[in-house]
Formats: sequence, C-alpha cells, structure tokens
Amino acid sequence: MIGDRPPGKGMSDTDDYIQERVLALGEDGHLVAIAADPPAASQRPAVIVLNAGVLHRVGPHRLHVHLARRLAAAGFPSVRLDLSGIGDSRPIAGEQTFRASAVADVRTTMDHLAAEGHAGGFVLFG
Repeated sequence: MIGDRPPGKGMSDTDDYIQERVLALGEDGHLVAIAADPPAASQRPAVIVLNAGVLHRVGPHRLHVHLARRLAAAGFPSVRLDLSGIGDSRPIAGEQTFRASAVADVRTTMDHLAAEGHAGGFVLFG
C-alpha cells in the first residue's frame, strides 16, 4: 500500500501493490526523486518524469504521481525527478546553465537506474 491511506480511499486498485521509494541522487544526494517500482521485475524501459516548468515532481494536479503509478502497474519502472534547484532538490554549486545542469541530473538518474539493473532503456517524459 502507498502512503498511509487504506485501500479504496481515493486511490486506484493498482496503487495497493506499487512500491514507491525515495531516491537521493548525485555525489552529495542533492537530487530528490521518487521511484515507483512494478510489482514484478521487468525489462521494460524506465520512465523518467521530469519537472513541469517550475513545479516539483508531483506535477500539475498530481498528474505525475498518477502517471508514474499507472506506468509501474503496467510494468514500467518510473521515477519522478526534481531537477536541481526545483522542489526538494538542492541547487548545485557552480555556474552551470539550467540546461547543462538538467542534462547532468538526467544522466545521474539514468546511471543510478542502470546500476540498479534497469537495463531496458529509458524514456524521458516532460
């Protein structure tokens, strides 16, 4: 079960067996993400859901939460990522442009998922 709500209280039936976990990524753990894992091991691509503008990882009207959970229920590992300086992710030190830091953040996330054994490739959403 996800969160502290009992089954059937505003959540879909698929949410009852989706496991979510917090990821602290990067050398200093500055990136915060939520991984939604499928109920069984999968070789399907992992979907990385990026911030919608300056909104944090839940997305507009919690769209990214629902999307990530449904993807996981369908066998696609998913990660809702806060890019550096947005939501719970701290900004990185230095003078990188937003574009350069966003690319570095996504690479860090893909490297982490690959090390966990998600070898089915990646899909970026956002």
